Amino acid sequence: RAGRELFQEAEYGRSAARFRQASRVDPAQPLPYFFLAQALLEQGSYHDAYDALVAGMKRKPDWPATKFRARDLY
Repeated sequence: RAGRELFQEAEYGRSAARFRQASRVDPAQPLPYFFLAQALLEQGSYHDAYDALVAGMKRKPDWPATKFRARDLY
């Protein structure tokens, strides 16, 4: 939740740190990786965002067919 709140406040670096932290707490969960990718995209870290997306896809390969909506972060 903290990562999402920071993201909405345009604190992308801090939100990325929270999403990374969440991914370490429960590495099997895909959402922290997808949220991390969004925060990294906002910072212009495209290669790192790609890596985060790949990590999320490894955990949830059917992600493109799910109801994940990145715009809900904004």
